[in-house]
Amino acid sequence: MWGVLPGLIRKLTGVFRRLSSNEYAYSVITKVLGVIVGFVYSIVYSRYFGAEFRGEAAIITNDVGMLYIFLCMGMYQAYPYYRKGLKPEEIDGYYRSYINDTFGLFLIYMAVAVGLAVLLRIRVTYIIVILLLPTEFLVKQLNYVVLIENPKLRNTMGLRLNLFDLLVVVLMWLTVESSLWLCIGFVVLKQLVYTVLAVSNLHVNLFSIRPSLSRNIPKFMRFGLVPMVSTLLMTANYKLDIAMLDFFPNVTTAGVGIYSLGVLLAEKIWMIPDALKDILLSKLAKGKDAGEVTRVIRLSLPIMLVFVLGIMLLGQRFIVFVYGAEYADAYGVTLLIITGTVFMVFYKMINSYYIVEGHRMLSFVMLLITAAVNVVLNAILIPSMGMNGAAIASLVSYVSCGAMFVITFSRMTKIPISQIIILRRSDVQLVLQKIRRRK
Repeated sequence: MWGVLPGLIRKLTGVFRRLSSNEYAYSVITKVLGVIVGFVYSIVYSRYFGAEFRGEAAIITNDVGMLYIFLCMGMYQAYPYYRKGLKPEEIDGYYRSYINDTFGLFLIYMAVAVGLAVLLRIRVTYIIVILLLPTEFLVKQLNYVVLIENPKLRNTMGLRLNLFDLLVVVLMWLTVESSLWLCIGFVVLKQLVYTVLAVSNLHVNLFSIRPSLSRNIPKFMRFGLVPMVSTLLMTANYKLDIAMLDFFPNVTTAGVGIYSLGVLLAEKIWMIPDALKDILLSKLAKGKDAGEVTRVIRLSLPIMLVFVLGIMLLGQRFIVFVYGAEYADAYGVTLLIITGTVFMVFYKMINSYYIVEGHRMLSFVMLLITAAVNVVLNAILIPSMGMNGAAIASLVSYVSCGAMFVITFSRMTKIPISQIIILRRSDVQLVLQKIRRRK
């Protein structure tokens, strides 16, 4: 047996190297590992801080996750559009100019944030949100450009950050009793670490960065205005529900914490198609066409369906077993949201295509409809059904969003919907080829 083991390890190592040489496969591998690590982290985090503290932290991260979009002004979504037509010798200068402009805006935003923090007399949690916003802007701007230029590096760092989150929470669990301020402190520490790593991912000498405000910024912001509103609408589609839950008096902070667990589990599973979407965006910016979009959709849908089936089979008892009895109600929320995320595969992949091809207004209109559906249903259902009403609103909005994107894409590209959603033998063969040989 021991003589066979080294040979088996060599074979597995060879398979991993062949897979990791392909950007799609490597992205999926790192995201799957990220889902596993993130799942363990969610267990430790939820049990350590409890539903109430988790709810307070969720409100802070939720506010930061929505408001930073206004600071970005859609600039990062303009990056792949203007990069697509550049000559190879022009790309490096374009890359460095974008980084310099990003740091120029960051310094201005941070100065304003510090000024507001000193002058305003508001809740400490709101002050924390204000101070974290510039760093979230920097992280999103830099991570997006790294995603376009080096998607494998972006995915590797994502896995490392997941491991960091897990190790820090485990260390706190073993050494100190949980508290609200400790929970908030962890949120701040995470943001600072994410910022440092986002800067290090650039792989440029920090002393070579020259913060600037070039004439590219107005051009990028004009392009990014519609995508920014579209992103805000999409973000509102899965973050506004937490804000609205916090608004209605029939939902407690602990209830928000329970709901946020369901959202977190759905987001971790969503990371798999997200991995493919990130690589797809990079490839589209470098010249790939609509056929690449359909292929990625066909590969993503079965993966999501497997996860939905897995959640259904595991059931509520599994949630209670791993997270504790106070999170029992998170099962229904998770199942509803994950079912909806199956349809959001269409949005994620097709919207990447629309961004690169310049169809900003089309995405905007469809996301506006989706957000309106979500807000109206939340306002109707949360007062009577609480977090289950918010989950139903999310499900309906996700389904409608995915349906609109796949129908418009089919009509625009003349590709039948059946060819977009039904997995082909050639897709499976292509995956097997990537495993057998180095691409």
